[in-house]
Formats: sequence, C-alpha cells, structure tokens
Amino acid sequence: MHRTVCDEWGVATTTNPRPEKTFPFEPHSNDYAVCTHPTIAERIVNKITPFLWFNDNAEAAADFYISIFPNSRKLRELRTTEAGPGPIGSLLLLDIELNGQPVILMNGGPGHPPTDAFSFSVECETQTEIDRYWSQLTANGGSEIMCGWLKDKFGLHWQIVPKDVYKYVSHPAGMRAMMAMKKMDIATLKQAASKS
Repeated sequence: MHRTVCDEWGVATTTNPRPEKTFPFEPHSNDYAVCTHPTIAERIVNKITPFLWFNDNAEAAADFYISIFPNSRKLRELRTTEAGPGPIGSLLLLDIELNGQPVILMNGGPGHPPTDAFSFSVECETQTEIDRYWSQLTANGGSEIMCGWLKDKFGLHWQIVPKDVYKYVSHPAGMRAMMAMKKMDIATLKQAASKS
C-alpha cells in the first residue's frame, strides 16, 4: 500500500508527521493519503469566510470564542515583519474555527468597530443551549438587545435562536411573542404559535 504524506494545503511532503486521519484517493484504491490538516478539497467547502476587524485584541477575542463553542481551534496566524504594518512580530491575522466554521480575525487598528449590521446566528436545539450561550456571550461587559440578539464584550453581535424559530414566528402570535423578548424562550414561542 502506497502512503503519501500531505501538508496543511494537501501538498505531498516527504516527512511523516503523526497522522490524524487517512482516506483513499479513489474508491476501492489501496493508495492512502495521510494528512494532519484539512486538504484543499476539504477547505474548498468553505470558500466564503467571515473576516472580522478588531483594534488590537483579535487574539483575546479568539480565545474567548474558542472557549465557548465546541469543536473550535486556532488554525494559523500571520505576524508582522519589517514590512509592517505595526511592530515586528505583532499579530496581524488569526484563522480560527468556531464549531467547524472558519473565521479570520485581524488586528487592524481603531476606526472600524463592529456594528449590528453583521452578526453570527447560532441555532440551538434546546433552551439549555440557548441559556448557556446567552450567559457566556453577554458576560463581562456584553449586553442583551432584543429578539434573541446580543452584543459581546468585544462589540460583536450574535443571534441565539431556536432551531425551529422560523416555524414559531411564521404565526402572528409567535412573532409578537418574539418581538417582546430579549433572550428567546422556546416554551413561550411554542405556546404562542399554537394559539395562532
């Protein structure tokens, strides 16, 4: 069986790092690739990636979000050289995954704070999940807004919503109930929707 080792871009290398996964090149093939990072074929699934501008605290924001969402990690970083911008060695770009969703964070300097024109929407299976994300994301300086929206301590906006929110608010009474809420309550939405 022939084995080819791949680097983070899916390019064959001659060294053999500790493998994390193997998969066949073609069905019914005995040739296997050993890769320690997502390949080009895997990365192309997410060709569109949110790119977030921070002043100088992108790494602190990344650590905060990674601590909250499962299946999250730092992927790679870019630090400043003598070409700039910023001090040599300072963090410029940081690629992360939040529950499998790639996100790029940049330390771009002041002047471009987050606004509520952009938010991440998080679909939740249970009220417990809604409560947990709501509590963690509003902690230490975050704030509640309305209709399931919140702002975290870095100024980024989030929508913490039930998986079936469309079903509930497609009923007039369900929509009216949601419009009166800050954090969404699944039981109240269900009850209101059932009366429409």
